[in-house]
Amino acid sequence: MGELRVLNCSAGDIRVKFDKTNSVELIRARKMIGDMLRRGYLLAIEIDGKLEPVHKFDVDKDEYIIIESVTSSPLINDEAKKSAASADRKQTPSKKSTKSRRVPMESTNVIAIPRTAGG
Repeated sequence: MGELRVLNCSAGDIRVKFDKTNSVELIRARKMIGDMLRRGYLLAIEIDGKLEPVHKFDVDKDEYIIIESVTSSPLINDEAKKSAASADRKQTPSKKSTKSRRVPMESTNVIAIPRTAGG
């Protein structure tokens, strides 16, 4: 079951579990995620041991959309990274240098950090 953890210094951390069988909680979770993204929260998903920022949320499919950079992939060798970095400096990123990925809400753990989290 997926979970959203909201880090909050003043009010304490909040945890929301996503249960597709509970329609009230599901609607609440969808609204929270949309509201947080609009307010500038950083939502991060742990994938393969590293955190990826959430770009958008698809309410109809209950999926987070992340943008992965091809140059950050561990499968690409150093020469390819240097070449891609050089190309990025010369022009704006193209669809070839990034790809979107959809991650289902119900099976993902997400950390949300507000812009005013402090520290």
